[in-house]
Amino acid sequence: DGRPYQAIKTYRKALKQKPEWAEAHHNLGLLYFKVKMGVKALDHFRKAEHYYSNRTDLQAKTNLVIIQKNLQKAYKEVLKINPDDAYVLNYLAYSWIDQGINLDEGLEMLKKASKLKSEDGYIIDSLGWAYYLKKNYILLSIEELQISNLVHLNPNLMSQGSLSIIFQKLTKKKIVMRFFMK
Repeated sequence: DGRPYQAIKTYRKALKQKPEWAEAHHNLGLLYFKVKMGVKALDHFRKAEHYYSNRTDLQAKTNLVIIQKNLQKAYKEVLKINPDDAYVLNYLAYSWIDQGINLDEGLEMLKKASKLKSEDGYIIDSLGWAYYLKKNYILLSIEELQISNLVHLNPNLMSQGSLSIIFQKLTKKKIVMRFFMK
């Protein structure tokens, strides 16, 4: 049946005219997923997520929840193919932890991802956030000091914001002040 491929072609043409159309990216992701083109599906799901998150209307907020579920499903499929993809492990685990679900499984996935990519500040930050939510402050301190060193080497890492929140919650205000004054 060639209908999914025809629909893909039609959505791609539409996106050339209106590249920020979240619904088109969402539907294109679903179509690519259906025809087993996972990388392209993930790309369009991520774009849909980005464009939905920039909108305030109720439909966009509803679709954002749906697209995040689609992303989780797609990432699980990717992990079946490549269980050692640190970035997929990080994304899926962080999305679970951020929602307060599957905390133990998410933490294990983040531990694995941090072993695979020990220099990646985003992954270490996610692991630190998981330890914080599970109230494991000793391991959190170790992980966050590790990311603090990474951020000091690369000040452009976006994880500085959550690092500050975590340190404030742990009442390490001197560290927070010193960190942001560098």
